[in-house]
Amino acid sequence: MGKYNMASTLTLSGYIRGIIITLFFASVVGILFVTSSRHGEVSSVIIGMSPINYTYMKLEPLFFSGGFPNNIQIYDASAPMRLYLFSKQLFNIEPEKTALAIILLQSTLITLGIFHLARSLGADYQTAMVILAMLIVSNLPGVNLARLGDGLQNQVQSLYYGFGQGFRLFAISYFLRSKYLFGAIFLGLTLVSHLTMGLAAIVFIGSYYLVWVREAFSKELLIPVIFVSVACLLFFFSVFSGLNIGFYPCNKEFFVSLAPNHFGSFWKLNCKCVLATNLHKLAFFNWTVRTLD
Repeated sequence: MGKYNMASTLTLSGYIRGIIITLFFASVVGILFVTSSRHGEVSSVIIGMSPINYTYMKLEPLFFSGGFPNNIQIYDASAPMRLYLFSKQLFNIEPEKTALAIILLQSTLITLGIFHLARSLGADYQTAMVILAMLIVSNLPGVNLARLGDGLQNQVQSLYYGFGQGFRLFAISYFLRSKYLFGAIFLGLTLVSHLTMGLAAIVFIGSYYLVWVREAFSKELLIPVIFVSVACLLFFFSVFSGLNIGFYPCNKEFFVSLAPNHFGSFWKLNCKCVLATNLHKLAFFNWTVRTLD
């Protein structure tokens, strides 16, 4: 009878733990989704290069023949951007609605990627959850030598940045676990999502194998890396072979006259977005710490 009660208690605690973890991840994804999508449409209008522009410029190019010159067709080099074209062509879903699904996917991917990497670095479930909560409520993500961090909400957009960030988190995590096939696949997904993010991940991961050279030439590592590399090269060859990339003639004085208004409006909007989302993010962090205690 005592063993039965103990087993029931353990089962119940497992259910409670699962519910708490599920609520935690749902909260994180929800926060990222809300903070990333609430000003997305206005931001797209100000920036002038968005999935909406890309979708209609690809499908209805004649409508933009007299527009201001830009190189928005370079979005072809990001595989996730094709989702906008497919959803419009196959299901007639407007890009504004597809953008919400894209932001939700990126929010989920980055959340799971951070948690997965934290676990690969040796963190237990509670520590990994606290790390994730700290990254959500702070502006630490995005810190570099050029600027302060802009927070995870700025990494999740209707474009491709969230896919690049999320996929390379998983790539690094799987390479740390010596699961080279999954690591190579996620590294390839990073490259076809955002080329420079993928190259940065290659430099980061490759630096490890500069020390452990023997491991770098193992069959378990080389075969998946070569396979994924060939697949990525074929993808980029198919993109760039038919892509007309160049600088359009433009009056320099006219462009310079537009720059202060463009960038000034964008940074004011960005600052308001960050300030508006900090309070409920701090409340969420407080909830996480109290729950784990």
